[in-house]
Amino acid sequence: KMKLQQEKEQAIMERNLTYYKATNRVSKKELELRKKIKMLREKAMGNETRKTEVEQDESDGEGF
Repeated sequence: KMKLQQEKEQAIMERNLTYYKATNRVSKKELELRKKIKMLREKAMGNETRKTEVEQDESDGEGF
């Protein structure tokens, strides 16, 4: 009986681990893309004018 319980817990832990790895991978890609977008916008607009809008965009997608 104890062994079965341990196996269940192990399975749950592994599932959680793979989930967190996947979400971390996504958010890292997302951050890199946002940095690129930010840099491109700043180049296109001559820097300072769009900075506040870019910062606003970054705070929108935080709840992942």
